[in-house]
Amino acid sequence: MHVLTLETAAAQAAAGSLTLAAPEALRTGLLAALAPEREAWLPVMAETARSRVMRLHVDGAPPLVLKRYREPGAFLLRTFLRPSRAQREAGALAMIAAAVGNVVQPVAWAEERRLGFVPRSWIVTTELTGAHDLRHLERLAPDDRALARAAAMVVLPERVAALHRAGVFARNLHAKNVLVQPATGRVAFIDLPRASAGLLTRARRVHDLACLAKGLRRGLSDDDLRALLAAYARAAGVDDDLWSDVVARVEVLDNRTPLAGAVHALRRRAKRLWRGATAAEGQSGPFPWTA
Repeated sequence: MHVLTLETAAAQAAAGSLTLAAPEALRTGLLAALAPEREAWLPVMAETARSRVMRLHVDGAPPLVLKRYREPGAFLLRTFLRPSRAQREAGALAMIAAAVGNVVQPVAWAEERRLGFVPRSWIVTTELTGAHDLRHLERLAPDDRALARAAAMVVLPERVAALHRAGVFARNLHAKNVLVQPATGRVAFIDLPRASAGLLTRARRVHDLACLAKGLRRGLSDDDLRALLAAYARAAGVDDDLWSDVVARVEVLDNRTPLAGAVHALRRRAKRLWRGATAAEGQSGPFPWTA
């Protein structure tokens, strides 16, 4: 992908610029898709307070997904002179694809930067059509649920083991970040901007598995999870029993331990205090903090 920095009229008015990293053949179509008036017409696949996932059609390209991230309030401060979330996610997906192969691959990314801050960024990836994430297996239709469960039990352990054999620490390998295509059983990883490659310690291995188990327990029984971890251990060449350590880590992620609960309470209090402070400041800063 070639990186292009554009001084658009809107960006110039905000003392900023728009950076686009995309194949030459797709630049025109992607620039048109990033326009606010165009976004309203794109089919929405999912949406949260800080992100929107849309289906994108560009002539000459396979089915694509456009994700737009926004950084309101205190989140904006964390972007100062740092790579945008879209850029980090594109880099992580490229690393995973190079290490173990991945059906969902990055196609392009873009960011709007103002005085070092990134209020908005975008990433375009290929789409795994007809896929569902593993967070809510119980909500799928019976046939799809059976096929997705089979893929989770058979294909997923090997895919995660391959990731770890390559030294990749996903860091937030939640069930919502794993897609499965029931019709084919294919599994893909998405939304892993914090993934890194290097020394994979046992603690990191357990953390990834606990993140996964935390979401999968909604649709899988304890016996299923034990079998999944056993299949992972065989594929990864791990001899020891991971079950007890994974369960303990899930409890930490759930804030069930006294220390984790206290830390979580302090973080929530700090966030409330910060939000109150930024609300009191209003629009006095150089950026629209509530945009």
